[in-house]
Amino acid sequence: MKYLIACDLDGTLLNKNHEISQETQMILRQLAHDGHMVVITTGRPHHAAIHYYNQLDLDMPFITDNGGSIEHPRNPNFKPVRESIPLDIFHNLFTQVEPIISSAVYTSNGVAYAYKYQRELEWLFSGAYAYKLIEKDFRDLEVSPCGVVFLVENKHNTNLEQILDNEFSEHLNYRFWGNDDIYSVYEVYLKHLSKAKALDFLLQYYGLKKDQLIAIGDGINDVEMIGFASVGVAMKNAVDEVKQVADYETHHDHDNHGAALFFKDFFHIK
Repeated sequence: MKYLIACDLDGTLLNKNHEISQETQMILRQLAHDGHMVVITTGRPHHAAIHYYNQLDLDMPFITDNGGSIEHPRNPNFKPVRESIPLDIFHNLFTQVEPIISSAVYTSNGVAYAYKYQRELEWLFSGAYAYKLIEKDFRDLEVSPCGVVFLVENKHNTNLEQILDNEFSEHLNYRFWGNDDIYSVYEVYLKHLSKAKALDFLLQYYGLKKDQLIAIGDGINDVEMIGFASVGVAMKNAVDEVKQVADYETHHDHDNHGAALFFKDFFHIK
């Protein structure tokens, strides 16, 4: 059986230095050579993921922005799919949360748009910020995001969640990415948007069945696709929420070729 193999980047294919090891490159190229469809499926925007796509010499669509964008860089006949928060909803959201947020950022077409930019948000983007940074009141922007990240003081978490639950639950979802002693990080995105939905689109596009889908990941934004896949794989370093929905867990983490070694055993690659 030939599989569509969906691979997260940060914490999965990439080590702590944001590199794909030679071992991992070799195994993924072998899988593609054997006729499997290797698809990068990442929360990074296009500009921060295309380098890895090219490095692996892939000839498949790839999924960025946590499912908000599906593109095929090597097939001009593939019509890109991009979904974003409607501007009226986005502007209304910003108006309501602006009094309690400390900072906010989103990216689009290689540009990062920020409100009261703070470096505390950079960890979420794994050093993958855009080429250009524009700081502005979001209500003055006409560029809609696939998702937006908010930095809030911990004391405002309940207020932010109440606004999102009470005023925007029809259209938007949110993820809590963690916190330190002062700040919490939230990602807000279209309610139906996920890596799983994007993968379902590709399955239908290529006429594949769900039992031909393998997905591997580590983060909270991978939960839907790991649970959706016929073979869901959690990295050894994955968060508990991913491990709870996975069928398998790798024996090694992302710094020790965990994904590559799993595929090597699963597909009996010598």
